[in-house]
Amino acid sequence: MAQEQNPKQAQTGLNSPDHNKVKISHTILWFAGAMVLILIAAIVVILITTGNDVTTTAAPATLSSEAQAGKTLFVGTVANCNKCHFQEGRAGGVGPRLSTIDESDDAIRRVVRNGTGGMPANKQLSDTELNKIIAYIRAIKPT
Repeated sequence: MAQEQNPKQAQTGLNSPDHNKVKISHTILWFAGAMVLILIAAIVVILITTGNDVTTTAAPATLSSEAQAGKTLFVGTVANCNKCHFQEGRAGGVGPRLSTIDESDDAIRRVVRNGTGGMPANKQLSDTELNKIIAYIRAIKPT
């Protein structure tokens, strides 16, 4: 006479609920590990891009009316500079800290108009608006 199989014994091996739980746990661990590696890679890329420039230049006590208008444009949605040049250009981010760059006004105009590296070109700004942004960049330069 054949021996009856216990239902718990029938649920062993690769088809058991416990084995499926282990498979799910391993999948979650692999996914979490991959996410941590992606996060670390993103941090490394930002640090390399900014040259490890994580300091912030102090904000000037006052701004001229032209520089104040430039700051408004800088953080606004048309210029959108603050998206990559953090702390209103006074800290490194995806882009460099603008308060410490040593570029001529014409060089800044060329970069803004034509883009370079990871920076996209911005042809929406008028010459007057761009001059105001440059006045702002000059105003945040430490003295």
